[in-house]
Amino acid sequence: MSTLTKVFLVLYVVLSLLLVAGVVTFVNTSSATQQAVESAHKERDTLKEDNGRLGAQVASMQAQTTLALSQKDSVITDLRNQLNAAQQQIAQRDSANAELTANLGLASTAQSTANDALKAMQAAYAERSKNYDDLRAAFDKQQRQLVDSGLRIDDLTNVVDVTRRQNKYFGEQVAQLQQDLGKANAVLKQNGLTLNTTDNSALAGPSVPVNAKVEETQVIGGVHYATINAGSTDAIARNMRLSVVDPRSHQFLGYIVVDQVYPHQAIGRLEGPHVNDVQPQVAEVRSQL
Repeated sequence: MSTLTKVFLVLYVVLSLLLVAGVVTFVNTSSATQQAVESAHKERDTLKEDNGRLGAQVASMQAQTTLALSQKDSVITDLRNQLNAAQQQIAQRDSANAELTANLGLASTAQSTANDALKAMQAAYAERSKNYDDLRAAFDKQQRQLVDSGLRIDDLTNVVDVTRRQNKYFGEQVAQLQQDLGKANAVLKQNGLTLNTTDNSALAGPSVPVNAKVEETQVIGGVHYATINAGSTDAIARNMRLSVVDPRSHQFLGYIVVDQVYPHQAIGRLEGPHVNDVQPQVAEVRSQL
């Protein structure tokens, strides 16, 4: 074999080896490329999913941003409204302060006027105090005069009591004389004689039966008096002598000698053994027992 042939054979072998190596390398490269492509597809799919998630997150963030911006605008609007309200309140307070300042001026003026009025009232009070002292002195003088008058009334009351006691004594004397006169008339009547005397029908009793009640009793100067609920319309007359009884026990209490007569009432002296037992609204006055 020639050298050239050997060279060609060597080159052929080398080229064959290179070809085999290239094919193996190609096959290996194609398999790696296929795996890389598949890996790239997977990464693409993963990236798509990530892009979807990111898109959703971006949309959510945009919505949150929009909501935050809306809330921010609402907060800004509220703050502006509050600022306007605060400014209005400040304006109102300024107006109120101005009004209070004006009122303070008026109050100061009123205080000054009140002080002047107080001084005038104090002067008037002093004048009234002086007038009160004068009136007090006059009142004390009148009280002394009243005491003097009371003493004079007591003296007159004593005189009246003495006079009433005298009247009582005279009444008893008249009653005794009437009894004596009655006895004398009886004697004269027994002997067929008559005697003209004054009419003593009032002393004997009323012409009609009387059945009255004691309304009130009182003691004046040691003399018992009673007021009865019968008067001139019931044939009651002065100096009339009526019996007083207790209707519960039918006890005779004494007599009432009429001194004063009114249309429906009469007042008289109580005489007898139990005048202290005469009770108003209980004891009865009768013309006949």
